Amino acid sequence: MADKTVAEKTHVRPGTAIAVVNEVPGVVGALGLPAGVTFVEAAEAQLVFLFVHTRAELDDMMPAAVADLPSGAALWVFYRKGSRAAGLDMSRDDIWAAAEALGMRPLGLVSIDSTWSAFRLRCAH
Repeated sequence: MADKTVAEKTHVRPGTAIAVVNEVPGVVGALGLPAGVTFVEAAEAQLVFLFVHTRAELDDMMPAAVADLPSGAALWVFYRKGSRAAGLDMSRDDIWAAAEALGMRPLGLVSIDSTWSAFRLRCAH
Protein backbone atom coordinates (compact mmCIF):
# COMPACT_ATOMS: atom_id res chain seq x y z
CA MET A 1 0.00 0.00 0.00
CA ALA A 2 1.34 3.42 -0.96
CA ASP A 3 2.11 5.99 1.71
CA LYS A 4 -0.54 8.66 2.19
CA THR A 5 0.14 12.19 1.03
CA VAL A 6 0.17 14.97 3.59
CA ALA A 7 -3.13 16.19 2.15
CA GLU A 8 -4.66 12.76 2.77
CA LYS A 9 -3.21 12.63 6.30
CA THR A 10 -4.82 15.99 7.07
CA HIS A 11 -8.17 14.82 5.64
CA VAL A 12 -8.13 17.26 2.72
CA ARG A 13 -10.25 15.93 -0.14
CA PRO A 14 -11.27 17.49 -3.46
CA GLY A 15 -13.71 20.30 -2.76
CA THR A 16 -12.70 20.79 0.89
CA ALA A 17 -13.14 24.33 2.24
CA ILE A 18 -10.07 25.36 4.25
CA ALA A 19 -9.31 28.41 6.37
CA VAL A 20 -5.66 29.18 7.09
CA VAL A 21 -4.80 31.31 10.13
CA ASN A 22 -1.34 32.81 10.69
CA GLU A 23 -0.06 31.09 7.55
CA VAL A 24 3.62 30.30 7.16
CA PRO A 25 4.69 31.01 3.56
CA GLY A 26 5.24 27.87 1.53
CA VAL A 27 3.85 25.28 3.95
CA VAL A 28 0.25 25.05 2.73
CA GLY A 29 1.38 25.20 -0.90
CA ALA A 30 3.67 22.21 -0.30
CA LEU A 31 0.89 19.98 1.04
CA GLY A 32 -0.09 18.72 -2.40
CA LEU A 33 -3.71 19.76 -2.03
CA PRO A 34 -6.17 18.13 -4.43
CA ALA A 35 -8.11 19.96 -7.12
CA GLY A 36 -11.16 21.89 -6.04
CA VAL A 37 -9.92 22.93 -2.60
CA THR A 38 -11.17 26.40 -1.71
CA PHE A 39 -9.79 28.87 0.81
CA VAL A 40 -12.50 30.51 2.91
CA GLU A 41 -13.02 32.39 6.15
CA ALA A 42 -12.97 30.23 9.29
CA ALA A 43 -16.75 30.45 9.79
CA GLU A 44 -17.26 28.69 6.41
CA ALA A 45 -14.48 26.11 6.68
CA GLN A 46 -14.54 22.34 6.98
CA LEU A 47 -10.91 22.42 8.12
CA VAL A 48 -9.06 25.24 9.85
CA PHE A 49 -5.25 25.24 9.72
CA LEU A 50 -3.83 27.34 12.58
CA PHE A 51 -0.06 27.96 12.62
CA VAL A 52 1.53 28.77 16.00
CA HIS A 53 5.19 29.45 16.77
CA THR A 54 5.10 30.42 20.44
CA ARG A 55 3.07 29.86 23.57
CA ALA A 56 1.85 33.46 23.32
CA GLU A 57 0.49 32.80 19.81
CA LEU A 58 -1.16 29.61 21.03
CA ASP A 59 -2.78 31.38 23.98
CA ASP A 60 -3.85 34.32 21.81
CA MET A 61 -5.01 32.59 18.61
CA MET A 62 -6.37 29.21 19.63
CA PRO A 63 -9.40 30.45 21.63
CA ALA A 64 -10.52 32.59 18.66
CA ALA A 65 -9.97 29.71 16.23
CA VAL A 66 -12.08 27.42 18.42
CA ALA A 67 -14.81 30.05 18.81
CA ASP A 68 -14.97 30.55 15.02
CA LEU A 69 -14.95 26.81 14.23
CA PRO A 70 -18.17 25.71 12.50
CA SER A 71 -20.05 22.72 13.88
CA GLY A 72 -18.47 19.52 12.58
CA ALA A 73 -15.28 21.20 11.38
CA ALA A 74 -11.81 20.13 12.49
CA LEU A 75 -9.02 22.38 13.72
CA TRP A 76 -5.44 21.50 12.78
CA VAL A 77 -2.84 23.25 14.95
CA PHE A 78 0.50 23.35 13.10
CA TYR A 79 3.61 23.77 15.24
CA ARG A 80 7.37 23.42 14.81
CA LYS A 81 8.84 20.02 15.61
CA GLY A 82 11.24 19.91 18.54
CA SER A 83 9.92 23.26 19.69
CA ARG A 84 11.53 23.17 23.13
CA ALA A 85 14.82 21.78 21.77
CA ALA A 86 14.82 24.61 19.21
CA GLY A 87 14.59 27.14 22.04
CA LEU A 88 10.88 27.83 21.60
CA ASP A 89 8.54 28.00 24.58
CA MET A 90 5.90 25.53 23.41
CA SER A 91 5.50 21.82 22.79
CA ARG A 92 2.76 19.44 21.69
CA ASP A 93 1.90 18.93 25.37
CA ASP A 94 1.03 22.64 25.62
CA ILE A 95 -1.25 22.32 22.59
CA TRP A 96 -2.91 19.26 24.11
CA ALA A 97 -3.53 21.09 27.41
CA ALA A 98 -4.86 24.19 25.63
CA ALA A 99 -7.17 22.02 23.51
CA GLU A 100 -8.65 20.29 26.54
CA ALA A 101 -9.09 23.60 28.38
CA LEU A 102 -11.09 24.88 25.38
CA GLY A 103 -13.32 21.79 25.20
CA MET A 104 -11.48 20.28 22.26
CA ARG A 105 -10.43 16.66 21.89
CA PRO A 106 -7.09 15.77 20.25
CA LEU A 107 -7.73 13.18 17.52
CA GLY A 108 -4.40 12.74 15.85
CA LEU A 109 -0.90 13.96 15.25
CA VAL A 110 0.60 14.18 11.75
CA SER A 111 4.12 14.91 10.54
CA ILE A 112 3.83 17.57 7.84
CA ASP A 113 7.50 17.80 6.84
CA SER A 114 10.91 17.93 8.51
CA THR A 115 9.96 21.17 10.30
CA TRP A 116 6.21 21.02 11.03
CA SER A 117 3.78 18.70 12.79
CA ALA A 118 0.05 19.23 13.29
CA PHE A 119 -2.56 18.19 15.87
CA ARG A 120 -6.10 17.43 14.68
CA LEU A 121 -8.76 18.62 17.13
CA ARG A 122 -12.55 18.49 17.31
CA CYS A 123 -15.09 19.77 19.78
CA ALA A 124 -15.38 17.28 22.65
CA HIS A 125 -19.16 17.83 23.00
